[in-house]
Amino acid sequence: MNKLTRQLKVTVRSGKAELDLPDFPDGEVVVHVERPFNPDTDWTPEEWAQIEALIQPDPKPGAEVVAWMEAHPEIFEAWSHVKTDGVAWIEEQRAKRRQRKGLA
Repeated sequence: MNKLTRQLKVTVRSGKAELDLPDFPDGEVVVHVERPFNPDTDWTPEEWAQIEALIQPDPKPGAEVVAWMEAHPEIFEAWSHVKTDGVAWIEEQRAKRRQRKGLA
């Protein structure tokens, strides 16, 4: 079935909206309603709790970090083929950037 679609901007007052649809015949229409998301009112308390849990700092002592690293060697083995010193690599990238910009 072919559909005629119109996008209208409507002002809502006291929860009511009125539409003028001059090119629509009498009969049934389907209305899709959207509004901008308002984080102050649209999050549930449970959702806010989840969000706040994500942004809470969770500092770990050095010994715990080392223990975690030792318990997950596969993560670090993936980088074992890299032989470049990290500081040297950054300096190389900076030098290349300066050269491209004509500053070196």
